[in-house]
Amino acid sequence: MAGIAASAGRGCRVLTATGREVAASAPVPLPVLERMVTTFLTAVRLPAVTRVDGAAYSVFAVGPASEQRMTSWFVAVDGAYPDWDAETSDAVSGLVAIAALDRARRGEGLRVARDIADDAIELIATGGGDRPETAVRLRQAGLDPTGPLVVAVAAFVDRPDLVEAARAILVDAASHVTPGDHPPVVGVRDGVAVAVFPGDPAAFAVALRRLEPALGALRLTVGTSVPYGPAALSGAMQEARHARDLARMREGALPVVTGAELTSHVALLAAVPDDMRRAFAARVLAPVLDYDDRTGAGLMVTLEAFLDCSGSWSRVAERLHLHVNTVRYRIGRVEELTGRDLGRFADRVDLFLALRSL
Repeated sequence: MAGIAASAGRGCRVLTATGREVAASAPVPLPVLERMVTTFLTAVRLPAVTRVDGAAYSVFAVGPASEQRMTSWFVAVDGAYPDWDAETSDAVSGLVAIAALDRARRGEGLRVARDIADDAIELIATGGGDRPETAVRLRQAGLDPTGPLVVAVAAFVDRPDLVEAARAILVDAASHVTPGDHPPVVGVRDGVAVAVFPGDPAAFAVALRRLEPALGALRLTVGTSVPYGPAALSGAMQEARHARDLARMREGALPVVTGAELTSHVALLAAVPDDMRRAFAARVLAPVLDYDDRTGAGLMVTLEAFLDCSGSWSRVAERLHLHVNTVRYRIGRVEELTGRDLGRFADRVDLFLALRSL
């Protein structure tokens, strides 16, 4: 980069759509970086010139013009390109070509790692965040699984065809906050992109929000957990999913909600190691689950409705299209099987937490 900058006679840098520095001859102040990113994402055509405090900067796309800018790279160079001489223009054109080759090479490496990342995300999503094979997959993907980790989930609203774009965006944004030797692990499950990475979720959100000018009519909703130890990764994913559910209810093209904003039982359960949550749920609800498996009695769905309706017999009956006496009978069987009295608040809490721990 230093040689190319010397040939061009001006500062040069290669940046991602979220403003992450791939290579640079010299750093730029944050306001300049923000303007460069916004210009790249919103310019009608590229190259384009932008100005900050009277200083001009030229922005060039890296790669085909047909690519989505929110997942692309760009080159930003000091000065207005229409004023350059032929030698400067040639040097910058060479930099753009080199950046395109480097991006293609890195992209191929990411494609190779996708299967491993998807395996790791699948294990975490199915309650195996604390299993040895999950740690193995994370290590294979280049991530140290022994320290605190954040889980983030993201998806475009009503656009399942853009899930790979969501994956690329998470890779870019999470790379802002991860050490260079521990890249984020980003997979796809159930139509959403899921990232696991060490770092600050607030800084991750700042990087993500730089993409908002590029979204237009699209909405990208994102939820993150707070950092958790490896034993609670599955709970962290649940927390991130709940955070994204909250993000979907907020306005704006790119709402990001962190686990720190969740102040309910969701955060409490997410902090409990996965094996402890599963063991608690099994101790409390196994008799009910077994009874339903044998008889098809519908006790679990009735219990969930009962708790959701704050113990109102009539509302449960209406919701499930049952007679009130049937609801009373089923709840009575739940109480017999679990040894809990659903008239007591503490016992209701036990059953509610057990349901949410499944």
